[in-house]
Amino acid sequence: MIQFKTSLHVFLANNVNDVCDLKIKGSWSKRKCKVYLGDSDSSIVAQMYKKVKSKKLKLDKNKFMVTIQPNVDYALVVALIAIVDAMKSVDKDYSEKLLEANTQIIGAAA
Repeated sequence: MIQFKTSLHVFLANNVNDVCDLKIKGSWSKRKCKVYLGDSDSSIVAQMYKKVKSKKLKLDKNKFMVTIQPNVDYALVVALIAIVDAMKSVDKDYSEKLLEANTQIIGAAA
């Protein structure tokens, strides 16, 4: 299964209700997402986007910028982005291995 958009609800340890503390929405393949406070789509606390390419500098396609609002825990936001990145890397590796295994099975049957 290929998922183009990411949507995650983050619940912190001291949360006792059913409403998430933070929500992450966006497209990880485009390196573009927003972190919202609570379950709303109105209060953005951080956003990630592709780094602007420069003709003078050769930039890696995996580089991106993160803008974090004042009074927001920078370490938490960076940790959340790192977790999503790791999740997407595992999904990609798993998908590639699954595709490779299916190709071998089809090749063996032919």
